Amino acid sequence: MEKQKKINKYFILSCIALGVLLVLMFIYHRLMVFMMDDIWYSTNLATGAPLSGISDVIESQVWHYFNWGGRSVTHSILQLVIMTGNLGADIINMIMFALLSYLICIMAKSKNLYTYVGVSSMLIFANPNIKMSMFWEAGCVNYVFSSCWILAFVYLYIKVLRDYLDEKECSLCKGGINVLITVLMIPLSIMTGWSNENMGPASTVLAIGVILYIIIKFKKKAPLWMYTGAAGGAIGSAVMILAPGNFVRVDTIEKVSLLVTIRERIISMLTGYGAYLFPITVIMVLLILIYVIVLKQKPDISHIALILYMLISYLAMMLSPHYPDRASFGTMVVGIVISADLIKQISDYKNLKERGLMYPYLLVFAGAVWKLIYEIYLFV
Repeated sequence: MEKQKKINKYFILSCIALGVLLVLMFIYHRLMVFMMDDIWYSTNLATGAPLSGISDVIESQVWHYFNWGGRSVTHSILQLVIMTGNLGADIINMIMFALLSYLICIMAKSKNLYTYVGVSSMLIFANPNIKMSMFWEAGCVNYVFSSCWILAFVYLYIKVLRDYLDEKECSLCKGGINVLITVLMIPLSIMTGWSNENMGPASTVLAIGVILYIIIKFKKKAPLWMYTGAAGGAIGSAVMILAPGNFVRVDTIEKVSLLVTIRERIISMLTGYGAYLFPITVIMVLLILIYVIVLKQKPDISHIALILYMLISYLAMMLSPHYPDRASFGTMVVGIVISADLIKQISDYKNLKERGLMYPYLLVFAGAVWKLIYEIYLFV
């Protein structure tokens, strides 16, 4: 009876915390209006006329691909969302944020309300620019939305890796489920590769790495959908990066010498890590130290794969002329997955259960609330 009361207490506390987060987020969304790129994408890019239907979106994205850039998938969705109006977009954004938080919980093998509140809070607390990556419409679609299908893609590979690591039969490798995933993987993998310039290629590298590890280390055959996914990711990435519009856009940037370019890239990358990814890195490193030194446990191959994935997604930005803070969102999400997974394993190892999940997340929740209130304060 006493145990049930404690569980109810933690559950009620989590419900209140989640309600506070969602209310504050919705208020912030309502305060934000379409701005900057949103205004441009609310028109047919080829004609300049207001969007009137899907045909305008298709015409816009064909023009965009050949004249401005290759992010056709996210920008098509952006234009469709903008057509729903401010309120419609706000509701869709909230749904996609909720979905992203849930997918992180699945990746972290911790599908409960405590973890859900924690990862939702971390998406805000560890985010270097919540306004431009989560509440600005173009940023939300490019980063929150795309992270959903990217995590869905990555989860399938990590799930197979974990099954073999636990010496289980691969639950996604046989029968009808194998055929179904193979079919679904075609659009999912292409969308993943065609998402943004660092997470798309990094996801493809992860897929190839997992396939090779399964073949070499476990001496197993990778299912067809894993090859389909790797190929689709590579195709999507190539189509995005090789878009003629990217080269047209580069021509508008002021040319500088090679030495200046290298210096600026190095400064941009150091700034990106020191300023943008520092919070999630500190959280992740502290948890790894507790897991390895205090509990004397070894990170498994899924941890290592995700850490390398995070690193590759960061280093991929070296190829970009600059590294804006919002571009670190996908890399941050991977760090949150790793952190949530470690918190779950540490709490299980110490048999802390609800307390082990709630206490570290309460600190992050407090930081997230403060950040949201401060951002809202700037509007009023």
